Amino acid sequence: MAQADFLRAMPRILVYEGGKVDDPRDPGGRTNQGVTQATYNAYLRSKGLTVQDVYLMVNTERDDIYFSMYWARDDGDALPVGLDFVVFDAAVNSGCGQSGKWLQAALGSAYAGQVDGMIGAKTIQAIEDHGDVEGLIEEFCSRRLGTLKRLRTWSIYGAGWHARVANGQKIALSWADASGATPLVDPVDVSPAGGHRKAPINDNLKPPMVSQIAAHVTTAATSTGTIASQSAQQIQGLSDTFGWIKYAFGGLTLAAVIAGIAVKVSTDANTAALNGVAKGMVSPDADANFASVKIVDAPAKAA
Repeated sequence: MAQADFLRAMPRILVYEGGKVDDPRDPGGRTNQGVTQATYNAYLRSKGLTVQDVYLMVNTERDDIYFSMYWARDDGDALPVGLDFVVFDAAVNSGCGQSGKWLQAALGSAYAGQVDGMIGAKTIQAIEDHGDVEGLIEEFCSRRLGTLKRLRTWSIYGAGWHARVANGQKIALSWADASGATPLVDPVDVSPAGGHRKAPINDNLKPPMVSQIAAHVTTAATSTGTIASQSAQQIQGLSDTFGWIKYAFGGLTLAAVIAGIAVKVSTDANTAALNGVAKGMVSPDADANFASVKIVDAPAKAA
């Protein structure tokens, strides 16, 4: 049923991805139906074809790219139903490596390998050992959202990304429910809020908080420390005359420490996001104000 799962997932992700995009704020750059110009170039070269504008891409090329460069690369055929959908969608939006990291991190203690984003035999075995596909879907989506919230463009596209993650989680959970008790969910058009914009993680995380201020304060404090070590007697003499001066030096050093702590906390948060450790609360209503798109799946072929 793996091929059938891919064919069912494709039209739903295409709803998320929208049409043509050429937004200078979008790290993906010039994009057509979720395929960036860079990805299209790589695909054409792999086929021995001449590079051309991604807007000229035909549907057969698009489908081949989605299967070979996203679904197959993240071993979609080996993933449980439902989980395969959210991993596939995350790969299209943020890259296969990052999608793999979210999955490996979501597995927790069930996965003893390195969180490197490469979905292979160890990851697949860990999924089997974990055993709770629905819980894993929710954990995966939480980690995906937690990382997206650390991106520079979250303030611009965050509402759309959140809707996409929430809607994808609902779709995946409904597919994973073998009993059929969970109602099926239609995809929503997230393009009005930028949910179709690319969300690569590397080089797109927010800069550490007050990093520039910290640098200036630390530099000033270091310079002050150097002056103090070289001219301790003079400074002591000044402090005897002007009692406030020692507090000025002390305050400057304290400010540097506080700023340094803020930078450390922010840097650690970025590292957690990059490694798939960060979590976010996926709101079930995040997709409520977006138009749903009815997908009519082709009937399954008889075995």
